[in-house]
Amino acid sequence: MIVVDICNTICDVNGYLKNYADITLDVYPAPIPEKFFRSGEGLRCFLEARPFPGAAHCLRSLADKLGGLVYVTCRPREAEFVTKRWLELHGFPFAPVFFCQGPEDKLRAAKAVGASLALEDDPEAAKLYVQAGIPVLLVDWPYNRHLEIPDVARVKGVADVGYCGA
Repeated sequence: MIVVDICNTICDVNGYLKNYADITLDVYPAPIPEKFFRSGEGLRCFLEARPFPGAAHCLRSLADKLGGLVYVTCRPREAEFVTKRWLELHGFPFAPVFFCQGPEDKLRAAKAVGASLALEDDPEAAKLYVQAGIPVLLVDWPYNRHLEIPDVARVKGVADVGYCGA
């Protein structure tokens, strides 16, 4: 079972926010107002952000090869409908979505489903997965480049993972 983060792993929320508010990509989490993602504008961001090229196809291949997947996200619960709709609109495999309160919550979800791999961009979540023995493919962003943990493999994007074939 693969646990897949959504924002900035398969969905380019950073790109949307960069255009929307000229945020920096050097800091995690992005320096935006705390309740932004619970607002109409924030929910629109989740719906309008683009998927990374090849991500849906790659996840279908990985899920077939590695026994399925679940999505884990720190999006607020208010974004449940928008999130599930976005996944459907962009052809991502149907799978449960866990709405988490932070990296520790993501790890609990991963353990609960018996995760054998995590796709993630959050440096704190990546550390926790590795400490729990779950291999991590870390999508490379300026805010996680300082992370030097054995057993974390960096990828430019989910479609670069391999196993994904055309």
